Amino acid sequence: MRYFKPAFALLSALALPLLSVVLAAPAHAVPVPSGTEYCAVLISNQLDRDGSSKVLHRSCSSISAEEARRELDATTTLSSTQLMNWYEHADFGGSVTVIYGDSGGCDGAGYRVQPNSYWKTHLSSIKGFNQCNRIRLYNIALSQSAAYYLPLSNLGYYNDNVGLTQVYHF
Repeated sequence: MRYFKPAFALLSALALPLLSVVLAAPAHAVPVPSGTEYCAVLISNQLDRDGSSKVLHRSCSSISAEEARRELDATTTLSSTQLMNWYEHADFGGSVTVIYGDSGGCDGAGYRVQPNSYWKTHLSSIKGFNQCNRIRLYNIALSQSAAYYLPLSNLGYYNDNVGLTQVYHF
C-alpha cells in the first residue's frame, strides 16, 4: 500500500500536463460539418411548359443566406423581390432557400414554384414577404392541395411532401 501513493503521484504528475494539452487544443482543430445550405433562387412570373414559374438563376452557399444572395446578384442584372423562404425544419430552422421574383411582390396570381428533388422531401416551414401572405401547397403526387396563410411554421400533412407551391396575395 505504501508504494501505491508515490506511484499515483508520479503518474498524476506526468498525465496532468498531457491532459491539459489535449483539452487546450484549439476548437478549429477538428472540423464539424454543419450540412446547412443557404440558397437564393430567382424566378419569373412567366410559366414554363409545366405550368411553374421559370427559374432564372440559382446560387447556394454554406456560409449564409446573404452570401447566396451576393452570389445571385453577381450572376444577374435582373431586379428581384423576396417572395418567400423555405425552411428544412419546422419553426423556420435548418437549411433555407430564399425565393425571389423578377416582377415584384405577390399579386392575386402570384408565383408557382416546383421544388427541386431535395425540397420536395425536406420542406417543413415557410415565410412570405412583399404581399405574399397566402400559399397553396400540393403534395408530391399532385393529388391534393390546401391553402394556408403565411408564415406557416409547420406544414402538417405537407411536411416533407410538397410537389408544388403557389404563393400569392389574398
